[in-house]
Amino acid sequence: MTRKAQATLEFTLVLIIAIALSAGFYRIASWLRGHIPNRQGSYDSSRVSAGSKASPGSPEIVYQASILGEDQVYLLRK
Repeated sequence: MTRKAQATLEFTLVLIIAIALSAGFYRIASWLRGHIPNRQGSYDSSRVSAGSKASPGSPEIVYQASILGEDQVYLLRK
């Protein structure tokens, strides 16, 4: 009889802990679901426009690769 009572007690304690953890996860998820969209608007409005150009269709700065010297190239030598 005591084994059955102990199993019931352990199950009850684990169930209470699992319900408390689930409720905590739900609260965190609902807070994130409401908080992130509100924060995203202010974040987007405060950002500097990355990659914005003066005229569409032509880049502001044209990338030109530099020529590597012998001291900058590392090769596996046999």
